[in-house]
Amino acid sequence: MLQAFTNIIDLVTGDARKPEQNARPASVPMLSHFLGYRSFDEEKRIFHQVRSKGFIIELAPLVGANDRVNDVIGSLFSDILLPGTKFSVTNYSSPRVAEKLQTWALPRYKASGVFQTLARHRVDKLRNGAWSTLASDGPFFVRSFRVLLAVGISDGSGLSTDDLLTMREGIISALDSIDVPVKEFAPTDLIR
Repeated sequence: MLQAFTNIIDLVTGDARKPEQNARPASVPMLSHFLGYRSFDEEKRIFHQVRSKGFIIELAPLVGANDRVNDVIGSLFSDILLPGTKFSVTNYSSPRVAEKLQTWALPRYKASGVFQTLARHRVDKLRNGAWSTLASDGPFFVRSFRVLLAVGISDGSGLSTDDLLTMREGIISALDSIDVPVKEFAPTDLIR
């Protein structure tokens, strides 16, 4: 009875002198918990996950295409990617356009004079267009478009790391044949 009364007083006043029974989990989230990969092979540029491995490349968005481009893109999926391969194509439009605008504006700022003034006004206009429409009759926003191609193989697929490297080189050369620039992703590119 006395113990029950003491427990009630401790509960009300918060003056319990007993240590906590269970340790609390760490309250600081770690970046590694949010990333999908466990390690990265610098030499082969391959991401290793728990039950798979793969690579990510960024390519320029296709704005227009002819029959040759259509044939090359079709051959990517029919000839270059082997059976058992998993892939994902992500087209992302980001309102973060400052880096692209700075790349364009820097030479004009260095030229000074009227070029610097024109560049400053144009950059201000386009930067505002990332968050508010540039057209009066509808939505017209400035975006930085990015296309990511992720290719992976599961551990039980029967495909090896060499097959993965061969597929990557085939994809890069096929896209190079239609003048589509490609950038291979490293771990730091995933957080940018």
